[in-house]
Amino acid sequence: MAVAHATAFEINTGMAMSNRGSVVAACNRITGATARTKKAALKALVLHMKQDFGYEPTGSVSRALGLNPTPPADRRVVSIGLRIENRYPAIGDEPIVTTVERVQVPPPPTDETALHEWEQTHILPHTGTGRTKGDSFYDVEVTASSHPDIIPVGTTYEFGY
Repeated sequence: MAVAHATAFEINTGMAMSNRGSVVAACNRITGATARTKKAALKALVLHMKQDFGYEPTGSVSRALGLNPTPPADRRVVSIGLRIENRYPAIGDEPIVTTVERVQVPPPPTDETALHEWEQTHILPHTGTGRTKGDSFYDVEVTASSHPDIIPVGTTYEFGY
């Protein structure tokens, strides 16, 4: 039985997946106990399971227990500003510079293959000036970021090279 499913089952039966007396005793008090005692028992069990099994409570469980975990980075949205140098060799060497003041994107993944797909999906569509013929190259720089710890200002992306 998976840890997440076992948690609900064992709380309902007043048992715990532990030999720690305090957690077992807390869970045994759930039946007929006050809401406050039930919450304390549940919180003790969840915290124990987090420590020993890596269980991470989410959604209504974490809110009900007041655990308020930091949401995973992949669930946040980052607002970024972009400066784009659009290069079209067929019309000259000078880049055509465009800016995008605010784009909302999910945080980039850390895996290199997934990062390439993320760039193609979330950054590349903001490049270009409408030309559909000939070679094109794009240099994109992040000029503003609502979460610089996730996407730092100065981050660059290149396309077409």
